[in-house]
Amino acid sequence: MIADVKIGEKWLTKDFDFIFNDKSISTAEPKFTIIEVPGSSDVIDLTESITGDVEYQQRKISIRLESAAGKDSYYAKFSELTNYIHGKKMRIIFSKDSGYYWEGRMTVTKADPMFYGQTIEISATVDPYKYETQS
Repeated sequence: MIADVKIGEKWLTKDFDFIFNDKSISTAEPKFTIIEVPGSSDVIDLTESITGDVEYQQRKISIRLESAAGKDSYYAKFSELTNYIHGKKMRIIFSKDSGYYWEGRMTVTKADPMFYGQTIEISATVDPYKYETQS
C-alpha cells in the first residue's frame, strides 16, 4: 500500500497527483499555570486545578509532498491544492494510521519547484489529541 494523506475529503496522491514524502508531528506541550508568590521562592501550581487533568497546547503537523510532473501540471495542481486547503480547518488522515484523524487549520507553507521534481510543504495547527474515525 502506498502511503497517502487525506485532507478533508480528498487524498493527496489519488486526487492531486502528489507523492506523500514525509511527515512530522510535534508533541503536545502541557499548559502549566503557575503563580509565583511575591516575596518568597514559593509557587502555586494550578495546572490541574480546574479539570483535574493536565491540559495541552495545540500540535504542529508538517507534511511534505513531491511531484514528478512537469512544471505546467505542477502549478495547476499546486493552485488547486492551495485553493482547497489553505487557511481552512480540516481533518487529516494518514493512510497508515487510518483509524484516527487529526483536526486543525491548514497552511501551504512552501512551494519549491526544482528541475527534477517539485516540493510542497503543508503545515497544520491541530488539536492536541487524535480522534478515532469510528467513534
